[in-house]
Amino acid sequence: MPSLLRRTPMALYNVMQYPVRTTVSSAGIAFALLLVFMQLGFLGAVSNTATLLYEQLNFDLIIRSPDYLHLYESRQFDQSWLAWCQGQADVEDVQPLWIDLTRWQNPRDNRIRAIALIGIRVDTPPFQKPKRVGLSGASNPLYELTNSRQLLIDRATRADFGPRNGQYFESADVGSEVMLGTQRMRIAGLVSIGTGLAANGQVLVGQSAFSKLVPWNANENCSLGLVRLKPNADPEQVARRLNALLRSGNRTQGIVEILSRKEALSRETKRWIDQTPIGAIFKMGVLLALMVGATVVYQVLSTDIANRMPEYATLKAMGHGSLYLSSLVLFQAWYLAVLSFLPAWLLSEVLYRVTAWSAGIPITMTTTRIGWVACAGIAICTLSALAALNKIRRAEPAALF
Repeated sequence: MPSLLRRTPMALYNVMQYPVRTTVSSAGIAFALLLVFMQLGFLGAVSNTATLLYEQLNFDLIIRSPDYLHLYESRQFDQSWLAWCQGQADVEDVQPLWIDLTRWQNPRDNRIRAIALIGIRVDTPPFQKPKRVGLSGASNPLYELTNSRQLLIDRATRADFGPRNGQYFESADVGSEVMLGTQRMRIAGLVSIGTGLAANGQVLVGQSAFSKLVPWNANENCSLGLVRLKPNADPEQVARRLNALLRSGNRTQGIVEILSRKEALSRETKRWIDQTPIGAIFKMGVLLALMVGATVVYQVLSTDIANRMPEYATLKAMGHGSLYLSSLVLFQAWYLAVLSFLPAWLLSEVLYRVTAWSAGIPITMTTTRIGWVACAGIAICTLSALAALNKIRRAEPAALF
């Protein structure tokens, strides 16, 4: 390889000889890499939004129904399990959380939409950092939830739920009357939790309001149990011990399952990425983008080899072997990969910001993603070059005469 680098950089000259052709070729590959960036960005957004609410909640273990699907279809279980868990060793505190989907009537156009409904105990808010979600300070809006006719709406709730400015909910919406389920409610404040994939809007209410808005008995059942452990307790070990206790008795109906925080977040992410159509669509999008890129590179290199066949034949006549000729094609492919990657990266940064701003999707660039796409670009260019090398064998010096 060092000897190759000391020779005339013919691969670079080949790339630079026809600037227009090189620009068009690089643009095609850059488009494919841009598609990879965008599909990976959306896949990352799926992962991020899947656990938005979980990451805001204060718990070490979580109690949930064995019929649990995802956070907004968590099903319900008897609250007696909370008392059972509270009495176990290493458990410091257990509190319920109620979650369901209900109907929201847009006050602007009266259309009905599904909205996530979160019920909490007002005296013990379940959030890990109340200040982050806007539930602290002298003007803490959480106190407003003692009134069962009042709610707090998430700032991330989409525009189609009817904010006054037509774009997002803000302080001007506080005091507005809305229809939530069958109840007329008043917006008493704003929170900043973040909406998930199953709902484009979210409201926070007290336990008494929640019980009036859902068709099941929220006074006896709950959606999740948030368990905080004593200092130095290992969540994984405690979860295994509690699950073993649950299954050691003769009772088989209505038994809950207990997960550590890490496992709960992992399962929620896996659910949305591996077990739902939305995750499959974006993963398929990544694969198709890579196939498009490989096809473009192959066509570019095949055409270039065909156009330069006399040149390759001349090089063979001068004594250069197949290894040298193959290295020219490989270096051309790598140059194209570098030329294509930079504009694809920069343009994807712009599109990420535009998408996040216009659609409210938490799509952000990561160093890992940049490195992954760079490697993917080099890989597809290398594989395409190797596939195109068969044409080099047709370059015969005898064909020049």
